[in-house]
Amino acid sequence: MAGFLANAHGDPVVALEIQLGFAPELLPPEFGYARLVPGPGGVLREEGDRWEQALVLTRIATECFAAAEGAVDAS
Repeated sequence: MAGFLANAHGDPVVALEIQLGFAPELLPPEFGYARLVPGPGGVLREEGDRWEQALVLTRIATECFAAAEGAVDAS
């Protein structure tokens, strides 16, 4: 994120042309990428809550971006 900001910082044309995407994946369960564990009665279920995990990843990314902004502004 710091590299992205350093390259776009101070140049409005570059800042408009370059985008940093962040997309925590929330594919449907039938894609089969979520880890499954035995639940009550031995029925397989997803190990975690992917919606909650996506929110956590988004919070972490937001915090990292803010830290990167501070580092680029300080340099």
